[in-house]
Amino acid sequence: MAGHQAKGIDANPFGSKYKDTEGGYDAGNGKRTYTSPSYTLFVTKVPDAEGSDAVDDVFSSDSGFLQSRPVGHKSRRMVFVDYNTIECATKGMLAHQGFKWEDVDEGLKIDYDKDARSKRNTAMDEGISEKFFSVGPRKAK
Repeated sequence: MAGHQAKGIDANPFGSKYKDTEGGYDAGNGKRTYTSPSYTLFVTKVPDAEGSDAVDDVFSSDSGFLQSRPVGHKSRRMVFVDYNTIECATKGMLAHQGFKWEDVDEGLKIDYDKDARSKRNTAMDEGISEKFFSVGPRKAK
């Protein structure tokens, strides 16, 4: 195997599994991220039994929350959540990392968005989002 070799426990669920476990940023619920802090969060692992409105309900009461932008194209079930400051986005990530609607859910996976703020501003100005809906029952793991 070329490149870095994995050593020890991988504490980075968001990117390369060969990153050290001491660097990066706290992502809440025992997770770490190596993505630079951003005004926007990238949320995945939304259960099939929940729609984008349910995700919006989780974040909408956060301080500094601006909007959530669901992406429901094809099989992707992810949401971008925009905040007015990086500090508010960080607090949102720490508060909701691993959030579960029910015990059988896997839990939300939240990271900072990797794209520039200008892309977020364009999406906000143009109201770009694609809601998604529940597509099936909960699945016990």
